[in-house]
Amino acid sequence: MQWKRIKVGVLTFCLVLLLAFMFSKSGRFYEVFYLKFLFQFIRVIHDYTFGVLPVPSIYIVVPAFFYYFLGGTFRKGVKSVFNGLLLAVIWIINWFYILWGFNYAQGSGYELFDLEPVKVDSTYIESEFLAQTDIINHTVTTKDIFPFQSNEAEIRPLMKAFISEKGFPTHGRVRIRKIPGGGLLHFRTSGIYIPHAFEGHVDGGLFKLQYPFTIAHEMAHGYSFTDESVCNYIAYKVCTSSDNPWIRYSAELAYWRYLSGY
Repeated sequence: MQWKRIKVGVLTFCLVLLLAFMFSKSGRFYEVFYLKFLFQFIRVIHDYTFGVLPVPSIYIVVPAFFYYFLGGTFRKGVKSVFNGLLLAVIWIINWFYILWGFNYAQGSGYELFDLEPVKVDSTYIESEFLAQTDIINHTVTTKDIFPFQSNEAEIRPLMKAFISEKGFPTHGRVRIRKIPGGGLLHFRTSGIYIPHAFEGHVDGGLFKLQYPFTIAHEMAHGYSFTDESVCNYIAYKVCTSSDNPWIRYSAELAYWRYLSGY
């Protein structure tokens, strides 16, 4: 039985590779078949089922996934466990592409948003850093601490408005979940989008002023964008368009932190 399932997994993997190749060669095919049809269909199905649950989908998906592929294999010996692990790995890869990974066929950020490249050197970085420091010092903030869910709810319509204006579909309502503090920060990252769960995740131990920008960044991933720099650009534009000074400050702080790292 396991070998039959492995064969199905391998055949699906071959189909995934074929589609990935076809999407890379035809942006139109990728856009019509995957981005605007299949991806949006899956997005809506998830967001109005698992997406409305009070717990992150990852807490349901991971146990169910490994129970399906490994449940009962330990009683059947090492070979059965190995086959189960092999099958799990194959489907982890397959589902990664089916649920999100085909979006790597997108063009560069310059093509997506019709941007002009900027020559970046030490002089440019220094000038930008000084200007951004001045912006940070003069950006009005509030003493009120806005809850995580409030940030998510405020950012989502701004995100949908921005990317739909650029011609991208925005069906569904991408969820960003807060997970226990330290889980991601130990790996030097503040947030992560997990395609298999179809949701973004932000570390609960993150400095609260960084929540809005990180939420917007992961939400951009959820709406199909794969490149980190593109998601940073989208998050900055979305957050700085907000009427909420807390959200605007988060974006300016994020840009300042990137500049200070050079």
